[in-house]
Amino acid sequence: SRQLALSLLGENQNILSTFVDIIAEEAIGIPFFINELVQHIPINTNKLNTKTGNLLSSGKLGLSVIGKDTKILTSLDQTIYERVSHLPTPARHLLEVIAVAGRPILRRIAKHAAGLRQEELSAITTLRVQHLIRFRETLTQNDEVETYHDRIREAVIRHLAPNEKQNYHSKLAVELETVAEIDPEVLVVHFLQAGNQEKTAKYAFDAGEKASQTLAFDRASHFYQMCLNLRSENMPASELKTLQLKLANVLASAGRSAEAACMFLIASENSRSEEWLDLQRRAGEQYLVAGLINEGLSIFFTILNALAMILPQTPEEALEAIISLRKDIEARGLGFKEKPESEISTNNLLQIDTCWSMVIGLTFVDTIKAAAFQAGHLLLALEAGEIYRLSRAISMEIGHCAVVGKSSQNRITELCDISEKLLEKISSQHPHALGLYKLVLSSAVYFYGEWKKIPPLTIEADKIFREQCTNVPWEIDASNLYLFRGLYFMGEIKAIANQLPTILKEVQDRGNLWVAALLHSRFYIIHLAEDNPQNAQEQLAQSISGWSNQSFYMQHYWNLFGNVEILLYCQEGTRAWQLINDSWTKLNQSMLLRVQVFLLESLYLHARSALAIALKNNEVEKYLLIAQEDAQQIENQKAIWALPLAILIRASIATIKQDRASAISLLAKAEKALNSVDMYLYAASACYRRGQLISGDEGKSLQQQASLWMNEQTIKNPSRIVDMLIPGKY
Repeated sequence: SRQLALSLLGENQNILSTFVDIIAEEAIGIPFFINELVQHIPINTNKLNTKTGNLLSSGKLGLSVIGKDTKILTSLDQTIYERVSHLPTPARHLLEVIAVAGRPILRRIAKHAAGLRQEELSAITTLRVQHLIRFRETLTQNDEVETYHDRIREAVIRHLAPNEKQNYHSKLAVELETVAEIDPEVLVVHFLQAGNQEKTAKYAFDAGEKASQTLAFDRASHFYQMCLNLRSENMPASELKTLQLKLANVLASAGRSAEAACMFLIASENSRSEEWLDLQRRAGEQYLVAGLINEGLSIFFTILNALAMILPQTPEEALEAIISLRKDIEARGLGFKEKPESEISTNNLLQIDTCWSMVIGLTFVDTIKAAAFQAGHLLLALEAGEIYRLSRAISMEIGHCAVVGKSSQNRITELCDISEKLLEKISSQHPHALGLYKLVLSSAVYFYGEWKKIPPLTIEADKIFREQCTNVPWEIDASNLYLFRGLYFMGEIKAIANQLPTILKEVQDRGNLWVAALLHSRFYIIHLAEDNPQNAQEQLAQSISGWSNQSFYMQHYWNLFGNVEILLYCQEGTRAWQLINDSWTKLNQSMLLRVQVFLLESLYLHARSALAIALKNNEVEKYLLIAQEDAQQIENQKAIWALPLAILIRASIATIKQDRASAISLLAKAEKALNSVDMYLYAASACYRRGQLISGDEGKSLQQQASLWMNEQTIKNPSRIVDMLIPGKY
């Protein structure tokens, strides 16, 4: 760009070289614009300061230097406008229409909007020759024209009076209405700028419909909202409700759940009883999946009363309900008689759908209450026999049965057989059913501890949800949670660091509190990998801020877990023990420890904290006994990943008891077992610890091997991570 400007200056390049960089920058590197700016510099050597070579003044539009402050009075904008203002009137009007169009436009539309007839050919030729417009080829062989560059369009529009712009928008809108299959979004722009609210509302609705059909839910919500704003006061009640529901549905599909809840509530006003209940249910569901638990439960309290259903108030009440309902399911079996939806009462359908809403709304918040509603969900769906709802209930049952681990495998196999037979009938019509099945399979392998199987299943489920389904933010968020949990247990810290921030931003932008809290509470591991425990603590504090404290929810559990791990990382064993020990009763009462994966990781965290305080406390035997009991409880669970954790605890106990040989043997055994269950960070930590106990080159080699693996996972301080995962006297 600079060389071209110099060459165009010719014999004056020496005296005007001061301006070359300014010209190149203003012209944004485009040769045509560079030429235009150079042509507008008036060259008059009589106006030059012979000592400095600076142009002192110019009576024309040009360059001016006052002292040492150089500036271009003829900006690119002014240069373009100077040329446009000298165009013949037909050419100028045509260019103004093309600029206001803001995108490629059919030549005949531009001609008519500019009010041209025979003079159009001369006008368009002038504009092409002067490089102010260009043609675009189209598949339909209809010529389209556009401004040569956006800077030309912007300069033309900037110099139009408001009434001129409004007039051009109006003419364009009228002409574009005649074009078959015109994009309604284009008409929205022009009718809106023309001040025609009625037509703007009409085409905003059409644009919302089109966006919704292509799963562009945020755009759909924008246009539905625009239509609602413009027409709500004079729209018939039935049309208004239809529009409100469309807006609520696309907001829900866009993951803007709190906004969707508000719109469902508005749409429920003046509805008949059964419709009112369903719209209230949908509002409550959206509040729950947004993480606004108190607001959601408040709505469901009313709905459940109306449907003669009960909301358990405590974990103990929820457990009693589970036991009772499970007995009923066991007595009746999983058989069902298939029925179409039309043969099932509205009340029964509402009960099933209410259970579904409560299950998805509480599964990642208040697990025990979600389990109570899932038992009722399954029972009601079996009785009704409507196969989509039954498929949904059976799938959710797979996930809820799997929480106890491999002991449920026979039951889950039976449920999978039923689910797959149902999917053969409905998956083409209800892709959501297939996506949900893949999602719960990922949850099942997660609860089994088969971490490597999680990513393919969650990726497959996510693809179905995003490409074929509507109103599935909860399902997409659940897929992400299982994915990141699997990566965490495999020690794939680099993958988490690469993927989690993007997902977290998406969730935060949607205002989803429950999943943001859970993702934040696992985000701390990235900061620990960076050897920044302070940032990790701040991240955890942020994760729980604003969260409901009415109960001890899953978010509180994960926050507790992260804070204890950070204290272990910082070698603050006493504080780590105090925190986990003080919270243990509350954790136990929450019933979260009925989920095997939470029980195992909590027991291992409890044992690690006991080992850490044993290193700094006179009551060593007391804490070693606690750790030993934790190890036995872990082993008793018989999960495939339980025994390696129990062995790690026993190895650390051996180090504190100064039984070096036993510790080395146990660590080697644990390392092999951990690799076999894909828990590579734990395995590398065991390798590192073993290296610390083995003297000489062999020990150093083991530590280097483990450190190298951790460094590849972006872990800056391997020894501190090892302190966190396997505390002991090493």
